[in-house]
Amino acid sequence: MTPTDEAAGSLPPPAVLKPYHLAVDTIWRRLLRYGLIAALGLFMVIYGFYYAVTTPWLLVPFTLPFGIMLLIVIWALPDMRAAPTLTMERLYFAFYVCLAVWPNYLAISLPGLPWITFIRLTGFPMVLALLICLSVSSGFRKDMADVLSPTPWIWKPVTAFAVIVTYSIALSAAPMASLQYVIAAQVNWIAVFFLSVYIFSKPGRVERWAYLFWGMLLVLAVIAIREDRIQRVLWAGHIPSFFAINDPVVQSVLGGSYRKATGEYRVKAMFTTALGLAEFMALSIPFVLHFMMGPFRRAVKIAAIITLPIAFFVVLVTGSRLGMVGTLIGILLYSLLWGARRWRQEKAGIVGPALLLAYPAIFVFVAGATFAIPRLRRMVWGGGATDASDATRDRQVTEGIPKILHNPFGYGIGRGAAILGIRGSHDTLTIDNYYISVALDYGVIGFIVFYGMILATIIYATRAALRAPDDREFSYLMPIAVSLSSFFVIKWVFAQSGNHSLVFMMMGAVAALLWRLKRLDDAAAPPRSRLDR
Repeated sequence: MTPTDEAAGSLPPPAVLKPYHLAVDTIWRRLLRYGLIAALGLFMVIYGFYYAVTTPWLLVPFTLPFGIMLLIVIWALPDMRAAPTLTMERLYFAFYVCLAVWPNYLAISLPGLPWITFIRLTGFPMVLALLICLSVSSGFRKDMADVLSPTPWIWKPVTAFAVIVTYSIALSAAPMASLQYVIAAQVNWIAVFFLSVYIFSKPGRVERWAYLFWGMLLVLAVIAIREDRIQRVLWAGHIPSFFAINDPVVQSVLGGSYRKATGEYRVKAMFTTALGLAEFMALSIPFVLHFMMGPFRRAVKIAAIITLPIAFFVVLVTGSRLGMVGTLIGILLYSLLWGARRWRQEKAGIVGPALLLAYPAIFVFVAGATFAIPRLRRMVWGGGATDASDATRDRQVTEGIPKILHNPFGYGIGRGAAILGIRGSHDTLTIDNYYISVALDYGVIGFIVFYGMILATIIYATRAALRAPDDREFSYLMPIAVSLSSFFVIKWVFAQSGNHSLVFMMMGAVAALLWRLKRLDDAAAPPRSRLDR
């Protein structure tokens, strides 16, 4: 700029980063700008007044403007060559480990705020990294869309379920309470699914996930065996003050779990209930079977053989029928899939055909044993000490179905137990049947979408497992299909959602592995001639 230009008052236009451009300033833009500034000032006065009046009892609603501003800032970020995918992946696996190896009820509790748990400390930064990757990287968005394309019956229902979960706030009689459930569902389920799709599309990630699953099983088993020996939660009475939560439910969890009819202690390890631990074990046992029977080194197979009875013992000390049923389903279904795949791969072999031909007899024998052997019958079908819980579940179905029919659109997320109105131990509202819970929360459409996407994933995984090439990572489709099948059955008697993140991870893994299978098929296909086109 020359002195003449400076004297004339002509200044060069300000530099603007791409892809932004300098807007022409008109009188209407000025009026709009001044009006927005005035409205923002008025909003801040009202916001500050109510914040001062309601603090610290009502802090969560006052964080919403900051969350919206953060989302706007992320959306406005310009495209960049590099996205923080490595940070996102590390946070993902940290979140995964925290799901099982840290009790979710040991958290920092501040007045007016939700508990600050390790899952939230890792989950929210993980989702933030995902949003940044989506905002700044067109390549990331293209890769994500490409990986999702072969499995529309998985990602479309997941997306629809995310919309239904959010919309359910409008149906809730307690929207602020439902809002917390919505945030948890979007972070722990929906975002985890899309993160899994991207992360598991990379070679080696599914196997890393499976080995971590096995490792977490062993950690929980050590804690459960010790807890069964001393008959109390290990850290009860040894919790630092900054992790102590003065909540009746937490105190009940730390007090241990006993079956009322017999006084038998029920191990729960890191979970709030023995049923949660039993469900985790049932979901992990198909992977132990896979390490035992799959294409692995002899040392891995031996370690899996040792692990299987340990996991079975943990299921026993939980005193949970759902754990036993899930374990039996896992063993039977995995054996069936393994035999079918072995027969398909080795048509001249004898092991696969022998197992499949003998399978009806094996199934009848196992089913008959659950009726003929008294102790096994009690562990699977119940009786005596479990009659009260059976009666409660029957009552939930009987009273829940009319409420669903009365309002087929749902009552809002997290409202199922309150709408059902059945109280359990400690006079707290309870709901055990997750089929009824989903229909009450999200309505009939939400019920169809939720269980439909799981069923579709099972079908995708089963079909792909039978035709997949002899590759270690593709072989994990078998235990995933079996584990999801166990989850589908277990939800009839267990409504807690502590292990749901694992299920959404498995769904994402199936979508990613099917995309990789499609790439292999496309690469192996002969080139098309002009006449074919």
